[in-house]
This record gives sequence, structure tokens and C-alpha cells, in this order.
Amino acid sequence: MKSCKGVLLYALLAVFALTSIAAAGPPVNLKGAPAVKQPGPAINKNILKQIPEADPGLAIIGMQSRHTQEVSALEYQVKIKNQSSTPYEGSARLGIYLKMYDPSKPVKFRWDTAEAGKEIGLLAPGEEKTIGGRVVRTGYAIGIKAAVKGKDKEWASRTSTLPDMPAPDVKIKNISVAEGGVRIDMENHSNYKIDDHAGFGVQVLKGTSQADGSVDFAPAGGFMVKLEPHQQFTQTMTLTPGHDVYKARLYYSRPTLVVVDEKIFWP
Repeated sequence: MKSCKGVLLYALLAVFALTSIAAAGPPVNLKGAPAVKQPGPAINKNILKQIPEADPGLAIIGMQSRHTQEVSALEYQVKIKNQSSTPYEGSARLGIYLKMYDPSKPVKFRWDTAEAGKEIGLLAPGEEKTIGGRVVRTGYAIGIKAAVKGKDKEWASRTSTLPDMPAPDVKIKNISVAEGGVRIDMENHSNYKIDDHAGFGVQVLKGTSQADGSVDFAPAGGFMVKLEPHQQFTQTMTLTPGHDVYKARLYYSRPTLVVVDEKIFWP
């Protein structure tokens, strides 16, 4: 009798357990539901467009340049005017450019930046201002340009032709040959400082006599020279042997070579 009661009790417990599981429903996913991506704020594409620069209303009404006693130093002055009816408080800058001419190059003409940009400063309506400075010029510069420039645009410009670069008077004082070399003595007879960018050099040429009595000269070396006003200078160099005659030449590098002195000498 007791065993029947025990079996009945176990049966009732099993029925209760099954009923509880069914009432609880399906198993719960503890990871949760997948996240739903929310749309971001709408982007106004017009905001991304670059706002064009406003015309600063400046004009270049004058420009002049002159050489100093240093051959390659070129001084300039540029006059700028605010032609608008409002004060100028912008960020435009003044650029200086040199027009180069080299007939030996595939592209014979080009504009080189001499000064990237100088601050213009504030200008009241109708106010004028002169901005000056100094740039380095070589013998191949034939023109100068001043330009009022913004970030991506040139608002005003003015150009002018440059005079020939000075070619100070330098003379060969003496030439002497010894032990396979040549010594060249020279003197700057001018008040100019002949600096690194002046393009002044010494060229030695080797000569070969021709059947008709003429001499054919070809380059045989050389060097560039810097000189202070009225300075005397001496330089030696090795001679290419086996030639009848030689020539020493003082010159300036220009679109057309400028020779200021030359002398023939023998080994």
C-alpha cells in the first residue's frame, strides 16, 4: 500500500514540473535583440562647398626697382591702394616674382618666386601704402612682377622690365704658367660687391692651331669668383697639356655671355 502511495506522489510531482515548464514559455535569449542602427543627422551638402574668396578691392598703382652696390641685390617698392568703400582687413598678401630668360633651356621663359608673400596690413577706404623689400636677382632675370594674392587667386598685379644686371669692371692683371698649372691674378676695378649670384667666372680655353693659321679654342676648365669692391684676387688651376696656346676669359653669365676681359698665354 505504501509503495502505491509513493508511485502516486512521484507521478503528481512529474505532472507539476511539466506544467510549470509549459507555463514559463520558450527559453529567453540572454544576449538580447540585435541593435537597430539609428539614422544620423542629415548633412547639408552646401556647407561642404568652399566659400569663394571675396575681392579685397586692392590695386597696385605703382612699382619701381633699383640695383644696389651688391650686384645681385634688387630693391623694390610697390604702392597699393584700397579702392573699395570699406576698410580692408583681409588676409591677401603681396608676392614678388622674377621673369627668367635662358635661351639654352627648352622652356626659355618662366616666372620664379622671389618673395612668397608679404603682409599688406589694414587699409582704410582710399588709403595708399608703399611696401618695399629686397630680392636676389640673377643675370637671367629680365622682368619683375608684383601681385596681390589670396589663397587661390591673384586679385591684382603689375609687371615691368628690368634693366640689364650690372657687369662690374674686372681685369686680368697677370697670368703665369708653371709646373703644369696657371696662375691668374685679377682685380675688381668697381665699387660693386660681386657676390655669389652675380654669375662672374673665369674660363680657361685650350687652343689648337689650324692649317689656315687660325686657332680653334675649346673649354678647358674654370671657376666662379666672388669679389669685394676693388679687391685683388689670385686663383690657380691645372692646365690640360698638349696644346699650342691658351686663353683666360673673365665673364658674366647672362642670356648672352658678357666678356669683360680675356688674355692669350702660352705654356
